[in-house]
Amino acid sequence: DGIDQDLKGVMEKAWTSLTIDAAADEQLSARQTTQTVTTLDKAHASRRITSRTFKVDPLFKTVLDSMVVGKRSICSMIHHSLHIREVFRSNVMSECVASADEGDDDDSDVEDDQPDAAFNVGVALHRFDSLSKRLGRMTRNIDAVVKTAEWVMLFRTGKKEAAQVRVFLEPLSAQTYLAIVGMADAADESISLTR
Repeated sequence: DGIDQDLKGVMEKAWTSLTIDAAADEQLSARQTTQTVTTLDKAHASRRITSRTFKVDPLFKTVLDSMVVGKRSICSMIHHSLHIREVFRSNVMSECVASADEGDDDDSDVEDDQPDAAFNVGVALHRFDSLSKRLGRMTRNIDAVVKTAEWVMLFRTGKKEAAQVRVFLEPLSAQTYLAIVGMADAADESISLTR
């Protein structure tokens, strides 16, 4: 073992509490002690609970992989293709203009100080806040996402992009949209609680 068990016993009796980060390795090490454990990083823990829940539910996992974060998801396609990104940008702008014409300024995702924010569907998969933004932007701009997917089906027929878009469009239903909206809302609430 290499650990002096007598010394360990003396230290555990003298050391009554342990404050740790919410990272997985620290949680695991805390299970091997008899001290009262206090988690210092509640923000990390709240993000972890929400993000892990998305991966456990079969519907959420499927929707995330095929539509939001998978390598062949519609969001990844928009992010990695300059041409498709421009089509998406045009569709978002059309939706914003239509909303403004109807007098619905609350639905616009184009902020005055960051006009390109609505078009950025990039994601850092290791950061929950980044996933939260992608989910929110996809939810808010779902009409533009669908129009972009339809454009790809029409103008990229026979190419890999058309096959990838089919994976997005075929299962798109009220249930999958509700799953995306639910995940976006849960992620947003988790981030708000954390901050």
